[in-house]
Amino acid sequence: MPNSKVKTVSVGGSWEKDGVKFYTHNYEMEDGQKIQANHKKELPIVVGTEVEYEVKRTHPTYGDSGSVKKPNDFKGGKTIKVSLKQIERMAKSNAISAVVTVNSTYNEERLQGKELLPIIKFSMGDITQDINKYSEEEDLFITRLSAVNNAAKMAGYKSFNSAQDLLTEANNILKFVK
Repeated sequence: MPNSKVKTVSVGGSWEKDGVKFYTHNYEMEDGQKIQANHKKELPIVVGTEVEYEVKRTHPTYGDSGSVKKPNDFKGGKTIKVSLKQIERMAKSNAISAVVTVNSTYNEERLQGKELLPIIKFSMGDITQDINKYSEEEDLFITRLSAVNNAAKMAGYKSFNSAQDLLTEANNILKFVK
């Protein structure tokens, strides 16, 4: 996404959708790009601010339109809710994978199915409801899943006899990553 500083900005009116008021802004960037973008605030970005912009549409009469945001505000589109059921499924699948990895490393059943629950609980942490993709909570969940996977791979040189042994290593990895 291109970066530039805002050279000029003017509010070109407002409109409403689903009870939410939007303000149309006309931007000119220092790199010469002119772009129209809508914001919920009247002046969220002022002259001189370093921004990222994305041209989504070009119109012969009205010019370019798209998004203008402060750097790192782009989140790849709309925020997506991940359901608790999806999170639980990922945690279960990851726990099974960790148990299989450990047992395959030793070529015997060291960790059993009954030990999946503590691994699942560790992976899920304190998630009790749907989470937004791109949120801090989702990032921590993915980090915990990764810590479990990496701990399971350590079975080649660490002795794991229980899920607790695996989770001790996963916790050490998690502390290092945080």
